[in-house]
Amino acid sequence: MRALLFSAILACGLTGFAVAEEWRAPFGDFTITLPEGWVEIRNPAPGELVRLGPSHSMTSDRIHECNFSYVERMAPSATQAGANAGLESMDAERASAGFPQMVGVRAFRNEIIDGVRVATIATDQQDGDVYARAVFAVVKPTGVRMYMMFCNVGTPVEDAEVEQLFELVRGLRFSEAIPNTNQ
Repeated sequence: MRALLFSAILACGLTGFAVAEEWRAPFGDFTITLPEGWVEIRNPAPGELVRLGPSHSMTSDRIHECNFSYVERMAPSATQAGANAGLESMDAERASAGFPQMVGVRAFRNEIIDGVRVATIATDQQDGDVYARAVFAVVKPTGVRMYMMFCNVGTPVEDAEVEQLFELVRGLRFSEAIPNTNQ
């Protein structure tokens, strides 16, 4: 299974979180509301789906990154309810797997957004950065796409900035993407 990464750079501590536009995933599985000043950045790294971030005209003394990856599995009989149930038991310990330098969990949420379960965690790292990850699955007629959004929020990070990151995740929209037959 191959994972593709989707990267976004968060600038200015995510303050001034005004809505500028939405970005739609190439498969139409979801949209995400972008903070003011964000653009699609050309030439994503190998394996990345897309890179979104602040325009070059925006400046910041801190750089923030977010990465989405996805894995596609053939499962024609899958349902969104089944995919949601698989993520419902995800807790902070399971969600933090893969953060080898983690020193603690800053925040964790496991919630339904537009009919899709999204598990999101923010962790403190040994280098002082805060990393975050959101995981969700979208069911299509031929199978399931499991997405992961990974973010490097930077350092130092206040709790309000972590909350704004969770607001970015809540900007995901799935209602138009999920076939009604699989809900």
